[in-house]
Amino acid sequence: MIATAPTRTRWLTVTLMFGIGVLMFIDRVNISIAAKYIMPEYDLSNVQMGWIFSSFVFGYAVLQIPGGSLGDRLGPRRVLAGAILW
Repeated sequence: MIATAPTRTRWLTVTLMFGIGVLMFIDRVNISIAAKYIMPEYDLSNVQMGWIFSSFVFGYAVLQIPGGSLGDRLGPRRVLAGAILW
């Protein structure tokens, strides 16, 4: 077995994953800030806005298992690239 020197690919992957996490966090913060303007515009109550916030969490939870399965089948790079482009 020949040992090869580690490449920089792992750091690129970690950096991209961190960037994706930051982007998702910014999206959640922005919807929270925009809620005070969205609620009167669409005549939404606090409970209805809570349902909207929960739909983001539900979407993350539902897609974790299919995303992991796709990552196993197609490879993490392809799946992450597809998710970012989508």
